Amino acid sequence: MTEQLEHRMTKIEADASEAIAIAREARNDAWMAKTMGQGALQLAEDVRAMFRAHTTSLNKLRETQVEQGQRLDRLEGEMKAGLSKMSLGMDEIIDLLTKAERES
Repeated sequence: MTEQLEHRMTKIEADASEAIAIAREARNDAWMAKTMGQGALQLAEDVRAMFRAHTTSLNKLRETQVEQGQRLDRLEGEMKAGLSKMSLGMDEIIDLLTKAERES
């Protein structure tokens, strides 16, 4: 009976050692999963911050483009007005030259 008891105790001790090893491995796996989860959360926060900054930059760029478009429209109007005046002046010069040529 003592030999049987000793055999049982040896098996129980082996099973307990195996259970402790499994528990340690599970604790390590849980710690690694927690660490990886925290890293993923930080990465997600960083990506969200980059997207916010990117969106802000794009909005500012759009505002700049709208302002530049308005300036170009104004400058185009000024240029057309200037060219019209210049065309009228050229017509007047041509008329004066033609008139002077006839008189000579």
